[in-house]
Amino acid sequence: MTVSQNSTGSVVGIAQPPPKISVIILNWNGQDDTLECLASIKKLEYTNYEVVVVDNGSIDSSVDAISREYPDVTLLQTGANLGY
Repeated sequence: MTVSQNSTGSVVGIAQPPPKISVIILNWNGQDDTLECLASIKKLEYTNYEVVVVDNGSIDSSVDAISREYPDVTLLQTGANLGY
């Protein structure tokens, strides 16, 4: 947060940080697409965000690949294909 004072000492121009957003990605046996999506998100100039991948019971190697390549991503595993 940036605080400035004018010549009289009054506080002016309080800059607030940008709001935190959540990016939620649904995955079901879509390792390549999900990894490509995560790579794209990492290129964002906006920095105040979190990424959550919800895996709907994938039987491919999605979970392992996401965990290995993006350890900072929150990975929720539902254990079954629950749809949207």
